[in-house]
Amino acid sequence: MHHLVPILTVVNGIAGLHGVVLTILIRLNRRGNQTANRFLSWVVFLISLNIVGSLYFSSSLLRTIPQVILFFQPIPLLIPPILFFYFQVQVGTGFHRRPATWFHFLPFLSVFVYLSSQIFHPAAGKRFLNDFLQPDTPAAHLFFFVYMSQAMVYLSLCLHLLVTHSRRIRDSFSNIDRIQFAWTRYLLSIFVGVAAISLLLHIVPRTTQREGTVPDGLIFSFAAAVAIFALGYRGLRHSGLFPAGSMEPTSAMDHRPKKYERTGLDETASEATRVRLDTYMKSEQPYLDPEMNLPQLAEALAVPAHHLSQVLNEKIGANFYQYINGYRLEEAKRRLNSKKTNRDKLLTIALASGFNSISTFNRVFKEFTGQTPSQFRNRPSTEK
Repeated sequence: MHHLVPILTVVNGIAGLHGVVLTILIRLNRRGNQTANRFLSWVVFLISLNIVGSLYFSSSLLRTIPQVILFFQPIPLLIPPILFFYFQVQVGTGFHRRPATWFHFLPFLSVFVYLSSQIFHPAAGKRFLNDFLQPDTPAAHLFFFVYMSQAMVYLSLCLHLLVTHSRRIRDSFSNIDRIQFAWTRYLLSIFVGVAAISLLLHIVPRTTQREGTVPDGLIFSFAAAVAIFALGYRGLRHSGLFPAGSMEPTSAMDHRPKKYERTGLDETASEATRVRLDTYMKSEQPYLDPEMNLPQLAEALAVPAHHLSQVLNEKIGANFYQYINGYRLEEAKRRLNSKKTNRDKLLTIALASGFNSISTFNRVFKEFTGQTPSQFRNRPSTEK
C-alpha cells in the first residue's frame, strides 16, 4: 500500500463529513436567494456523497456488498444538471420546474437502470462485478464517457449563461464589479479543474491495482474535497449575482436591439428622448453616482427603461455600461489633464469621476483607452 493511501482516506473521510455540515449551513443561510442556496446545498451534498463513494469503492466492502454500487455510481450524473439550475438562478434567468426538467436526469436514471439489470442478474452479476473492479475494461470506459460527456455539455451550458449574463448586465448597469464574474468564474473553474483531473487520471496509463500505487478514486476525491472547501464557504456569500434592490433581471435587462421591433417607440419620440438624455447628462451629471443603473436614469427622464435602452443602442450605438462609463472617463481625463487636479491621488480622481473604487477605475480606463490612468497622466506633453 502506498504511504499516501491512509492519509488520503482520512482526509477524504473528513471532507465528506464536512460537506454534510456545510450542506446544512447553506440550507440554514437566510441571506440572498433561497432557491440558489437550495441548489448549492444539493451540489455540495452530492459531492460529499461522491467522496464517500470513492472510499467505498477503494475498500473491501465493494465485493462484500456490491449492491451499494447502485447508490454511489450514478451520483456524479446528478451534479452537472443541478449545477446548471444553480447557474440559472445566479444569472437571473430563473429556474422553473416543468415536465421537461426531468429530462436533465435521464443519464442518471439510465445508469441506475443499467446497473440494476447487471447487479441483480443471477448469471451476469458476478461477471459484471469483476469487470467493474478493473480500471481498463469496456464498462469502465463507457461509464467515463457518459460522465465526461455530460459534464462537458453542462459546463458549456453554464459558460453560455455567463456570456449571456455579461451582455445583459452591461445593458443596464454602469458598475458591474459586484455583480459580474468573480464568483461564477471561480465556481466554473473549480468544476473545469475537477473534470480535467478526472480526464487526466483516465488517459494517463496507471495500474491502480498494483501494489504501491494510489487508487485514482482517492486522488479524484481529494480534488473533490478541495472543491467542497472552496465552493461552500464562498457560496454562502454569493446567493445571487444581482445586488439587493436592483431591477428584475429577466424582464428589464434583456433588451437587445433585435427585440425593439414592437416597443412602439417611433423615430420622433426616439430622437426627443435622445435630446433629453444628452441635456440631462450634461446638466445633472448622474454618471457621478457610482451605482447609477438604467431604471434609475429612465425614472429621472420619465421614460420606460426599455425605451431608454432602445435609444442608447440605436441612436447612440452603446449599451448603458459603455454610455455611462464614457462620461466618467471624460470627467477623469479632464481631471488628469487639469493643472489644478492632475496631481491628485488616482483614488480621489476616480471617486470624483463616478467610479466606486480604484480597481474599477483602472480596469475601465484600460478597457476603454488601452492605457492605465497613470500612463495617461504621465504621457509626453506633446500628446496632451
